[in-house]
Amino acid sequence: NSYGSMGVSQAQNDAMAYAYHKGALPIVAAGNDNWNAAYTTPANSPFVVTVGATQKAMNAGEADYYAYFSNYGANLDIAAPGQDILSLNAANSVLAQSQPSNIVNNNYLRLSGTSMATPYVAGMAALIKARNPSYTPAQISYALSNISSSPSWKIYQGYTPTPLANIGQSINTSQAADLKVAITSPNPYQEGNNNHFIKTALVLQGTAMGSQFARYTVSYKKIDPSAAWSDSYT
Repeated sequence: NSYGSMGVSQAQNDAMAYAYHKGALPIVAAGNDNWNAAYTTPANSPFVVTVGATQKAMNAGEADYYAYFSNYGANLDIAAPGQDILSLNAANSVLAQSQPSNIVNNNYLRLSGTSMATPYVAGMAALIKARNPSYTPAQISYALSNISSSPSWKIYQGYTPTPLANIGQSINTSQAADLKVAITSPNPYQEGNNNHFIKTALVLQGTAMGSQFARYTVSYKKIDPSAAWSDSYT
């Protein structure tokens, strides 16, 4: 999707979590404000794949680099081309009227933004699912963001490098085939349960397994974009 808002929207994040627990994997644009995506919803949701944008290199032979407008930070999972992307042109649309010089042969429009990068990754996710119908959202997310190619872009010191989308590597990987990760309880997003906030001691139950499984990490934080994630290792 291409919509979003600054700050934390519990309604949007609830919707992303609900979709994820129903078997869907939301692929969302990071935003074009050149700031930490932790402050943009739904890009800051843990139940989505957040996509940043790359732009063309200045000199021939150089690798593409991170787009100057793209949001950044630890919430980003992957990056894809987002500069001067050819899209269909809707006649008399606001975009066409505001950017007439970007119209190509009347039927197309060149646009830049993380919204233009996101469809690449959504298409990759669809191809991975088509080849591996049994894959869960967690497995698709793993195949997208952990198997993609180098180079990685480390935009600001201290943030996790963001891998570049690579459909060949992601769709052909078998590394995610037997990855099974799920939190089975509590699930506040199941139908008929509106208790999204748990105020007592929380006991997590779930599974984490695979042929090369070694350990799992549970990360948690307050509902606050400035709050740091805390990890619990086992």
